[in-house]
Order: sequence, then C-alpha cells, then structure tokens
Amino acid sequence: MLGKKIKTTELIKSLESYLLEAAYGKAMLQANCLEKSFTNLLITKLTDKKLSEEIFNSKLAKLRKLTMGGLINEIIKEFEISDY
Repeated sequence: MLGKKIKTTELIKSLESYLLEAAYGKAMLQANCLEKSFTNLLITKLTDKKLSEEIFNSKLAKLRKLTMGGLINEIIKEFEISDY
C-alpha cells in the first residue's frame, strides 16, 4: 500500500469536520436564496405603486441593504400579516 496510513479516528474526525462545513455552507446558501426571494417579493409590491424610476431605484437600494429580520418586518408591514 502506498502512502501514509491514516488512523480510523483521524479519518472520522476529518469526515465529520468536512460534513459540518458542507452543512454550514448549504445553510448559508439557502438563507441567501431566501433573502433574495423576500427582496423579489417586496420589489413586486413596489412595481404596483407606479413610482418614478429614481424613487424606485432608491427604494430598491434600501431593500437590498436590509437583513433577513428587516426583510421579514417589511413583508409583514407591506402585506399586512398579523400574528393570527
């Protein structure tokens, strides 16, 4: 057998670390996709208001800077979502 022998425990730790990093990356990607979907949803609401291009671009820039929590709060406000 060529190469260095690897202990089973080291291999398991390495694989666990790899899987954890992969799961984290997948979660971050999904969160980013959700943020973009929320932004797109709010953009569709802006297009209904028939704004000038300058005002639309200004509001769009503000939307793109919002965090996930900010986007959720904006959706609740724009679509009048209640707790019940």
